[in-house]
Amino acid sequence: MTEKGHKFVICSGRPLPSILERAELLNLDFENFYIISNNGGLIYDVATKSKLYEAKLEPSIIKEVESLCREFGVHIHSYTEKEIVGYEEDEEVKFYRSRIHMPLIKTESLAEYLKEGAYKLQIIHLNDKDKLDNLRDAILCKLGNSVDAFFSNDKYLEILPKGVSKGNAVKFLTSYLSMAITHSFAAGDDENDIPMIEAAGTGVAMANAKDKVKAIADIVTKEDNDHDGLKEIIETYFN
Repeated sequence: MTEKGHKFVICSGRPLPSILERAELLNLDFENFYIISNNGGLIYDVATKSKLYEAKLEPSIIKEVESLCREFGVHIHSYTEKEIVGYEEDEEVKFYRSRIHMPLIKTESLAEYLKEGAYKLQIIHLNDKDKLDNLRDAILCKLGNSVDAFFSNDKYLEILPKGVSKGNAVKFLTSYLSMAITHSFAAGDDENDIPMIEAAGTGVAMANAKDKVKAIADIVTKEDNDHDGLKEIIETYFN
């Protein structure tokens, strides 16, 4: 696909170091490969190892979200360029780091430690989605002019600068590459993928996607993302 000149983009809520680790494990080493990380907060050219775009939350906003998380008694952490930044290695951090292999820096205040801001804030509750829903409502009620909030799964609520999303990242990257967005495909399975699926020329929902994702997609794959569901899209449309 990429040898023919098509671009391949991993678009994820994960921080960049975690995606690069996964790309290395999967031997994704070729030209025309880009990464959208942090749900659209950072766009990275793998070939040149350079940032094409970034957007960060200001420390003052981080402080406000921290305060609300303390009020609700819910875990929150953030990131430097290479590390997770949190208060302690609690159950949520242990769960997160079992999947995202980044070192942890401990601090009493995310806002004070991250003086240059952060791409996103990661809020986690391992067994109470309703609590996360209520917290998201509270955050958007107080800070809705400054932030957006997305679920990447039922345990993860992610806070981003206003207007930052996978969808807007796709729009930026297609413009940067002088490519018509109508020629783009985007595939996903959860709520944070919806802006990307809506923005792309052709939106693809994986077979295991949430119903709300399938409802807005142009195509639903026959196989899920554990059984090469994306392969059928590449073979059908990029040959």
